[in-house]
Amino acid sequence: MNGRAEWRGHGSALFLEFGELAKARKVNGKPGHPVGDLSLMVEWSWTVENKNSILGGSWSNEPGWPRLFKRLLGKRVRSARSSGIYQKLQWDSQMDLGSFPS
Repeated sequence: MNGRAEWRGHGSALFLEFGELAKARKVNGKPGHPVGDLSLMVEWSWTVENKNSILGGSWSNEPGWPRLFKRLLGKRVRSARSSGIYQKLQWDSQMDLGSFPS
């Protein structure tokens, strides 16, 4: 399934939408964030990595986050795995999104 949209929640919470996107409306009738076939929410702490290094994460410079997320969108998720307290999504583009408790 391809990552299609991302949006930020409170603090460093990250939402990723996968599959076909549908328009959504807030309770007050204003446009909301798009909703995919599958939604993933990642709270504190997360990292975006390639095979050689950590490119950034919830602790990094916030203005750089959109550039990180853009590298994941439109790419296909190859695998999802959990090892103890660490979870990881791996993209075909050799990018990973890791999540772990702080």
